[in-house]
Amino acid sequence: MGVKMIVLKAFRPGGSGSAEVRPGSLFVASTEAQAKLWRAIGFCEDAPEEPEPQPRPELPKRTYTYARKVMDPDKPAESVLEKTEPTSDNPPKRKYQRRDLKAED
Repeated sequence: MGVKMIVLKAFRPGGSGSAEVRPGSLFVASTEAQAKLWRAIGFCEDAPEEPEPQPRPELPKRTYTYARKVMDPDKPAESVLEKTEPTSDNPPKRKYQRRDLKAED
């Protein structure tokens, strides 16, 4: 069982070929002698015995309700838009304009 430590400065515990250990991360020294070395150099300090439990954030309360709308099969569906026949007073609306294109000489 190793000695748990918290890293103060970034270092590579196994030499230049090993992965870098970042500050603030947890590091486990394999022996007490290795732990004393990292403390003496100033790379690590002892980790607290038990980490403080983090309180779980409370989820926001729901502020909406959902009522399922069921259609009655006997009742016909209501039409939202009523169709009107185009007349001279009420011409149909076009989504685009028509124009004659002529090549100018």
